Amino acid sequence: MSKSKQCFNDRFNSISVSNGDEIFPLTGNPVTRGEDKINHKVTLPSNIKFPFMGTIYKDLYVSKDGLIGFASQTLHQTEIFTETLTKDDPAFAAPYYFPAQDIGSKLNKKPYTGQVLYREGSDISAGELSNYSSIIRESMVGLEYQFEASYALVVTWKEVISKTDVVKGCSSCKNNTFQLAMLTDGTSSFAMFNYVKMDITMDKFTQVRIGNI
Repeated sequence: MSKSKQCFNDRFNSISVSNGDEIFPLTGNPVTRGEDKINHKVTLPSNIKFPFMGTIYKDLYVSKDGLIGFASQTLHQTEIFTETLTKDDPAFAAPYYFPAQDIGSKLNKKPYTGQVLYREGSDISAGELSNYSSIIRESMVGLEYQFEASYALVVTWKEVISKTDVVKGCSSCKNNTFQLAMLTDGTSSFAMFNYVKMDITMDKFTQVRIGNI
């Protein structure tokens, strides 16, 4: 699958999809073994608020399962929900919602090398933040003001593998590298998806999604 980027705003409208170069560095602080069971908590600076679906959040949670949640233990699930969702259901943004192999586990008797990397706050330079803001402004048709992000959380799922493939006994398991940037200026919030390499194993519980479980 070719590289692409996609932007969504807090109302979940798709802004643009285009082939492009790598827009986020494939680097960051690693989510460690054990954290992937409960998600890695990122607490926003005291002067930053993150509005999402009508609620203001102060914490974001990085999951190995291809998502950033707004509540702890927001992980991949295999239940099918038929009732109407409400704002009380866990909210998340997921460039690739899937059952990921556990970080630091063994894969065919060798260490699993897939990583979840994150950068936020001071890890992201003013120039980089300005570049992401420009992409939002250029992509968002009808944006009513000059959006300039004051905060970003950028997560890279690097060479991650689906646990579904492992259970099936894959010998040379397909891997995926993709990214999600969550940006806000305290008034509006945007999500940017970037797909670097995708060898997707699809099933009915795998999806791209912004909203609630």
